[in-house]
Amino acid sequence: MGFSEGASTKPPRGQYALLEAFLIFTGQIRRYLRKRCYHDEIRFIKPLTIFCLSNKRREKMSKDVNIRWGWIKFMYILTIVLAGGSGLGVILFPSVYIMSSRMPKQDPVVFGVTGSVFLAFAILSILGLRSPLKFVPILLLQLCYKVIWFVGVILPLLFSGPFPMYGIPFVVIFAIFVIGDLIAIPFSYVFAKQ
Repeated sequence: MGFSEGASTKPPRGQYALLEAFLIFTGQIRRYLRKRCYHDEIRFIKPLTIFCLSNKRREKMSKDVNIRWGWIKFMYILTIVLAGGSGLGVILFPSVYIMSSRMPKQDPVVFGVTGSVFLAFAILSILGLRSPLKFVPILLLQLCYKVIWFVGVILPLLFSGPFPMYGIPFVVIFAIFVIGDLIAIPFSYVFAKQ
């Protein structure tokens, strides 16, 4: 039963008529695309969003992209441990966190926002362990804000006078994150035209 050549042109009826008509329709589209795409891979992204991806383009993309799976997962784990621990410390025990890091007293609202952002990075990194490439923008966002922090906050502090001692652990940890993110992020994949 279908709308193809030689088949009855009578539309399906009954309880599953709409589903059957949809399946017949998509079968027609698949046959058309197989002829048009010359046996290249056919991808169905959403039910009616269809495109062809040539074998040459797929092979070129897989050769060009160098994905360091171990580094990506390591950076997610590092984010979970360090950012998640800092975020929980800032949110649950702000006074203990401030005393242990020898920081000056902080505004509770701004300090809470910082802790919330760190904890959000950790939670999303847990999801990143399951789907590493899907959550690479988390690593990219971390890289961007830490580089901006170095350029906009640390460099002016270095040129203006003595550097505060409580800032040294932050500089070291953020530098580790920047280097790790630069190694882990597959930039050719992130910026590839799709």
